[in-house]
Amino acid sequence: MVHNAVGAKHGIMVFVESPNEPRFHTFAMMPVDAKEGKIFPEDIWTVEMEVEQALFGGLLAMIMEEEFAALDEYFEEFTNNHPVVGLRKEAINNVKKTGYTTPYYFLQPSLLQEELILINSLYLQNADITKEELRNHFDKLAYEEDKLSFVINLYMKEPDVEPDEEIIQLLVDDIINLEEFPRGKYTFFLHDHDISKLSGMGSKENSLREGQLEHIIKD
Repeated sequence: MVHNAVGAKHGIMVFVESPNEPRFHTFAMMPVDAKEGKIFPEDIWTVEMEVEQALFGGLLAMIMEEEFAALDEYFEEFTNNHPVVGLRKEAINNVKKTGYTTPYYFLQPSLLQEELILINSLYLQNADITKEELRNHFDKLAYEEDKLSFVINLYMKEPDVEPDEEIIQLLVDDIINLEEFPRGKYTFFLHDHDISKLSGMGSKENSLREGQLEHIIKD
């Protein structure tokens, strides 16, 4: 489903979300002729591997349904108990093209290249394939965890409050020590309250980062 369309050089960037499982957000470019006032929907195009990676992330969330549900539940509880929030659904829909994306994190699975090709092919051959059938072709205990990246972004709940080092350290400790989450490489960002309406990003000089240079591996 189309959520937003914004002008870009020589075209329109269209932000879309899959309507059902596998869930993901991505984008496509629609060429335009500004002088003639024409659009060319038949020539719409995407960046190489952008949609493929997004689809694979959504399929992984189906395959590891329990682990992802545990991670989502953890963030819901964490944000209820600490003065931080994630992104609103509206912001994700309007400006995010980061594949499998929740209010708290997005997935970068493209380094699992062999698994991506196999799982995507199975789905594209049969869109009704079950989660159990997909699990038969993906061993969640055998993949290289440093090739599956989780990028976590949280924001201070109140304006004019600096990101809190203690809060981000609590996150890191929990992700490392709790066993029910997906195996992977986790990177943490904690920003202040101000978020760009154009990009949905909050990265600034005062943003706190953990795992950016030495990624935190959960195995």
